Amino acid sequence: MSIENSIIDSHQHLLYPTKFNYQWVAGFPVLQKAFKIQDYWDATKVTGIAGSIFVEVDVEENQQGDEARFICELAEKPEAKILGVIASGRPENSDFKDYIRTIKHPKLKGIRRIFHTISGELPINHNFLENVKFLGESNLSFDICALPEQFHALLPLIEHCPETSFIVNHCGIPPISSGDISAWKEKLAMLAAQPNVYCKVSGIVAYCNEGTVSVETLRPWFDNVVELFGHERLIFGGDWPVCNLSSSIASWKEIAAQLINEFDEQQKQAFWSLNAISIYKL
Repeated sequence: MSIENSIIDSHQHLLYPTKFNYQWVAGFPVLQKAFKIQDYWDATKVTGIAGSIFVEVDVEENQQGDEARFICELAEKPEAKILGVIASGRPENSDFKDYIRTIKHPKLKGIRRIFHTISGELPINHNFLENVKFLGESNLSFDICALPEQFHALLPLIEHCPETSFIVNHCGIPPISSGDISAWKEKLAMLAAQPNVYCKVSGIVAYCNEGTVSVETLRPWFDNVVELFGHERLIFGGDWPVCNLSSSIASWKEIAAQLINEFDEQQKQAFWSLNAISIYKL
């Protein structure tokens, strides 16, 4: 089966704690172990997922290049079925372009900068603007992991880089547990209004209250994302193993399938694979 007619997981994490430090897992006992590529395929064997895109796992800054090179090397193995790599990076740094050159690889498809753990002003300086513009010029995308209240600070960046594709992770981290849809939707609409911004439907099971993960809980949030982005700018992501905090990747995939039940066949395939292939240039 070709990847065009299958399911691509656009948001896969892998944890190799003997190689890299993941300080953020300290508060999550279920994640305090190795999650290797074979573990991923064992967890997804009943899902129909045929390929994945690895997304960086917030290693320490001095390990970012090593993580990128390690995963790109792993992706060279056909059995890994890693179609692309989104590496970690710091576009605010003056040596960012040199850093990109040190991790250049056919499997490298983009960079992610985590914002949601930053309190206060985001580090979007002149270097940041020019370096993210450079990503677009280099056929690389930029993944955004940010809180809704940070979206307004990202607009100048997005507007400065019209040739760069921006992918909002986890539906913009919606406050599902509180149920406050209106404020989240209003802020996300600012980003959705930009034609070079896409939305990754991933990670949202983690924002549900314990025991409430269901189609019914997630339906209102998902429907608003469809309304804002349309069918051409949505992609599926598993967020394994973080999804294990509240669910499993097999359960999440089944929920996602029910959420798109009313899509026509073309819209379903766009969601499962075609949009990811286009956005990440797979």
